[in-house]
Amino acid sequence: QRTARGFQGLTRLTYVYTRHSITVLSPTTALWVGEGTATASLQDGREVGGPFAETVLFVKRDGRWLVLHAHRSTPKG
Repeated sequence: QRTARGFQGLTRLTYVYTRHSITVLSPTTALWVGEGTATASLQDGREVGGPFAETVLFVKRDGRWLVLHAHRSTPKG
């Protein structure tokens, strides 16, 4: 519910990556790290945006890569 409320009023959300990498931690675990700029278009016509950083932890189970955990946040400057 909290996430749904946060997206109310958005007409578009765009992420542009300026840097990303993936590190294989083991044959069944990999870590994606990315950063860039997010831009949100609002129903009233305004656009807001700022930097973001994210991590995604992948695990391989039954021959398929799955997302075990993901996190995106706004880093402080």
